Amino acid sequence: VDDPARSNFIVPAVLRRGDLVVTVSTSGTAPALAARLRDFIGEILGDEYAEVLDRLRVAREELKSRYPDFEERREAWYRLLDTEILPALRRSERLRLNTDTQRSADESGKKVAMAPQPERAKR
Repeated sequence: VDDPARSNFIVPAVLRRGDLVVTVSTSGTAPALAARLRDFIGEILGDEYAEVLDRLRVAREELKSRYPDFEERREAWYRLLDTEILPALRRSERLRLNTDTQRSADESGKKVAMAPQPERAKR
């Protein structure tokens, strides 16, 4: 900022993992703290989240077609995330999305194919 006394905007600290974007702001009170918090969050949210989001992009279209009802689709998303994906990420395991998510996406038999996607550049 050229003239901090006359500035009226604040830029948050930004963490990017592919399509995942997390911002941290202290409303201008302590920008260094925002940067440190971003770095701390970055240690928790590794590059594997970018890969997962690439694969979930494919699943999204399939979930939309299999679950036209919003509530059913939301429940399927939470089952998909809670039963396999997020626990595996917490354990730092490489995901086998093609098999794991097909099994957990829907207990009633609807399956979601999660084909690997080409690697995307980091943003």
